[in-house]
Formats: sequence, C-alpha cells, structure tokens
Amino acid sequence: MILYVADSPISGHGVFSKAKIPMDEKILRYSGPILGVQDIKLSDEDINKTSDRYVQIGRALYMGPSGQMDDWVNHRCNPNAGLRWFGDELWLISIWDIELGQEITFDYSTSIGPDDPWTMSCRCGCVVCRKIVGAFHQLPVSLRQFYQSCGVDLVNHWVSR
Repeated sequence: MILYVADSPISGHGVFSKAKIPMDEKILRYSGPILGVQDIKLSDEDINKTSDRYVQIGRALYMGPSGQMDDWVNHRCNPNAGLRWFGDELWLISIWDIELGQEITFDYSTSIGPDDPWTMSCRCGCVVCRKIVGAFHQLPVSLRQFYQSCGVDLVNHWVSR
C-alpha cells in the first residue's frame, strides 16, 4: 500500500502518500455500503462534523463509511485527487502528480448534487479556499469544467446515467 493515515493539518486524520503518484493514477478504492437517503441516521451533532463520512453517488444514494482508509480522505478546495467510476467501482484518482508525504484530498463538492442541502465549513486553508463546501452546481463554471475534464465530477456522472 502506498498510503498511510496520519494526523492532518486540515482536519483530524488524513490519508498521505508513501511514494510519488503520477497524474491519472488509481489511488484508493471506496468500499462503503450503498445506502438510500432514508437509511442515513445522523444526529444534528453529526451533521457537518467529522463523523459524517458519506459520499453522494446518486440522486438519493450514498456510499457510507467503510471503516477503511477511504473514510479519512479530507476535502480541499484545491485538491490533488477526485472520485471516478470504473465500472461498478468508485476510485480516488490523482488529478495532479502527488509528491511523497503529500496529503491526498478531493473536493467534496464534486459529489454533492443540486437537491442535497448538505454544506460544510471549509478549513482547508489553501489560497483558493471557498470557506463553504456545497453542491457541484454552485462551483464557478471554470472549476466545474476542470473537474469534468478530469472525469471526477460524480454529479454529472450519475445525472447522465
């Protein structure tokens, strides 16, 4: 495994690279249970906190926590990775070259559909930080186009299916 979990300067724990990873490389397979929106039971305290580890994969479908390393991938407004489907498997792929020791991150907005009201205060600290993580359609057009060119815009993937 070329990854490890450690304390993150972004939030809690994060996933880091043990080696250089070239652009467009599969990094980590997401493997949590598939749940309908009605199956997700979070208390008001859990919403927008680190215990909320669900990735939207369809209009009312989510991949829940796996208990594995994929639960620890943090958001960043200027990420180095993104989620892409390969058949029926969801993979985190590199959208830039990733250096040894670098934290692996993706933009959570790439998996949040227009009907999902979920938002999160962002603490990524990068120069282009948007301060709030929300739905994909709220991103600037140029950023949406970039993610689409990388194939990591989950929302458009499941909307077009």
